[in-house]
Amino acid sequence: MSQLLSKVTSALSSDIVFLAFLFLVFFICVMYFGKNKMATMLIVFYPAVFVFGNIPFLSKLVFMSGERGVLLSKFIVFVAVFALIYFAVNKYFITFNEPSGFLGKAGLSLGLLIAFVVFSYKVVSLDFIHNFSGSVDTIITGGNREFWWGIAPLAILAFF
Repeated sequence: MSQLLSKVTSALSSDIVFLAFLFLVFFICVMYFGKNKMATMLIVFYPAVFVFGNIPFLSKLVFMSGERGVLLSKFIVFVAVFALIYFAVNKYFITFNEPSGFLGKAGLSLGLLIAFVVFSYKVVSLDFIHNFSGSVDTIITGGNREFWWGIAPLAILAFF
């Protein structure tokens, strides 16, 4: 545990700034759009990742060339899959109790941040936006950590 803690504190300066910025962006989105829409986004993330990962003809949907073009094409396909599932779920299934305090909105923002980081590691590599340091890679990937980071946003959502 102390080895993991030392890795966290050693090389996270730019990563902490980037993650704090993303947390702030997600917090503003939660404040603006409300808990219903943002919690639905967090819940829809999981089936969208599953559907995106099982598209058999994904390579044929890539319509740009180059490394960034391919990543951007995959990101656009993911957003399309995500949007279809989001609208269906938001219209028919999900309703949350909207009143929530500062801590609840901050918890939902943290869940969205973790889901974004998981997305950048497992679904589409977003290295052209920000490449996390090796210490963050060690914290998130390897062994069963990917599984626990994957369910952490749902646990946070259930708690807040």
